[in-house]
Parts: sequence; C-alpha cells; structure tokens
Amino acid sequence: MTFFLAPLMTLLYNENNNERVVIMFELVKVSPDDIRSIELLIEYRGENFRNKYHYKCARAHYNDSKSNYLDELSDIEAMIYIVNKEHSWEYTPIEYLLLHDDVPVTSCKIRFVNPLTGDIELETLEGERHKGYALECLKRVEEELFKNTDLVFTTIKDLTTTGASTKMAISLGYKLTNTGYYVKMNPYISLEEAKERARSSRKAM
Repeated sequence: MTFFLAPLMTLLYNENNNERVVIMFELVKVSPDDIRSIELLIEYRGENFRNKYHYKCARAHYNDSKSNYLDELSDIEAMIYIVNKEHSWEYTPIEYLLLHDDVPVTSCKIRFVNPLTGDIELETLEGERHKGYALECLKRVEEELFKNTDLVFTTIKDLTTTGASTKMAISLGYKLTNTGYYVKMNPYISLEEAKERARSSRKAM
C-alpha cells in the first residue's frame, strides 16, 4: 500500500536578508510495494547499503544465508529484499523517511514491543544534524501513529552521546520511567479508552 502524508510547508525567517523562506517537508512510509519509497531509502542509506546490511546481520548474529546474492540483484531488488528481511526479524518495524525539499534526511523506525506500544528510533544523516529534522519527523510520525493506529504508548530510549533524543522527548511530553525509556501516552484518547484497549489486547493474546 502506498502511503504519503501531505507535504508540510514551513515558513522560516531569514534574519540576514529579511526574507521568508518556504521549506517543504514530506513524510514517506517505506513499503516494498512502493518503488518511490524504496528509491528514497536507497538514497538515504547510501551506495554501500548492501555492506551495511551484511554488517547489521553480523552484529545481530543473524545468519542470512541468501545475503551473498545481493550483489547479483539490482539496487531496487536488493533493497526490497533487505526491507522484507528487516521486517521479519526486527519485530515488524514501520519505517518513515522525512524529506526536506525532496531529499531524505531523517529515518524513523517504530518497533512494536507489544500491540499497544511502539518503540521509536530516530536517525538523521550526519551532515544534516542539528537542523531540527529529527524533531519535525518525530512530531509527524507521532501524529500518524496516535490518530490512525491502536497504539496507546510510544517510547524512546536515548542512544545518543549528546542527549539529543532526551531533549526532544521532554519537549514533546515524554516522561522518564525506571526502565530508562521515555514514555508518552496517546494524547487523543482518554485513560478509560487506554485501559479498554489494554483489556482487549490481553483477550486477543
């Protein structure tokens, strides 16, 4: 299924020349069925995305016996293979890309800890950091998840050395728990509805 959020235009004020600059953002959901999203993911991960996948498998002690055949596939075919594999052994994550003027700058992965909780992982390209892209991406992904899925909680664990994720989480209303994760409850539902979703989830398990 192809998925696009409507592009968001943001007005920024340039103090140097007193001009207002329009910045275009777009959130794209990665899907093996959507070639454009696969092409954008290739652009985001870079030309050596095959080697990155091999390294990822080795680090996770995941034995993908067919990964050696990636070099025989086209870039599109290879990335579709990788996305499908990642979905099968990473708790079925959803991945979004934030585009800035049609260029992918930030990736956001959501891994489902359970049917009601999604753990969020953000990554911005090294040359594009400290520009607010991760926060923009997180806000838009949250909006999509909380309004259009049954998620009750999202969680973030700060894996950065600068505390960047912590600052973002706090600014968006996340609370630190004794697990070391920052947690946020769906702001569009009541506490009673959250409890009902939890009861329904337990019955379904």
